[in-house]
Amino acid sequence: MDVLNRKALPLVGIGSLVLGGACDDGGLSTTGIARNFCSFMLECDTEYFNYYYDSLEQCVSETTTELEAELSYYEREYGADCADALFEYYQCLGRQYANLACDDRLTCDYTNIDVVCGF
Repeated sequence: MDVLNRKALPLVGIGSLVLGGACDDGGLSTTGIARNFCSFMLECDTEYFNYYYDSLEQCVSETTTELEAELSYYEREYGADCADALFEYYQCLGRQYANLACDDRLTCDYTNIDVVCGF
């Protein structure tokens, strides 16, 4: 399950920290990650966005729900350390989506996920 990868973006998963709220390290919450992703898609791929969503809020709500479900899956199947590594990766992506130009590429490294999760 790769909730943000509807257009083959290089994304992997999300880990286990506070759902929907601010994270202890000052990073993005699942809602913040979803909002940055949805805002990016609305601005940079309006046709895609309009096909799947009626509004920014619908996108944020559905994407947050999907992220939290994925969080639960990885924590249950692979453990808290794996979930944390995935969450850190998604926070990186969320920060990049907030500042990404439409033709820019994502540069977050998911190597740590492979090591921690044993993929």
